[in-house]
Amino acid sequence: MIFGGALAGTGIFLLYVLGFALRKTPKSPPPQGETSLKTKIEQLLTETRVMIPGGQALLGFQFVATLTMAFETLPQAIKWVPTAV
Repeated sequence: MIFGGALAGTGIFLLYVLGFALRKTPKSPPPQGETSLKTKIEQLLTETRVMIPGGQALLGFQFVATLTMAFETLPQAIKWVPTAV
């Protein structure tokens, strides 16, 4: 319980307190209806950084599930054969 509380406290500290302390002052926004190219590129990169791990996790779980079922059907002698890397 103590370890869990310490871990939760550390997480809350890092998320809220440290994040608030390191926050930069916002820049003045571009004129309304117009978004700068730099902002568009930053948003695209941020969305890509979020999508890539999600796609990897989704495909990884499907791959593991497929191989787990197929591996169980192999003969015992084949399961012990080392693979060349």
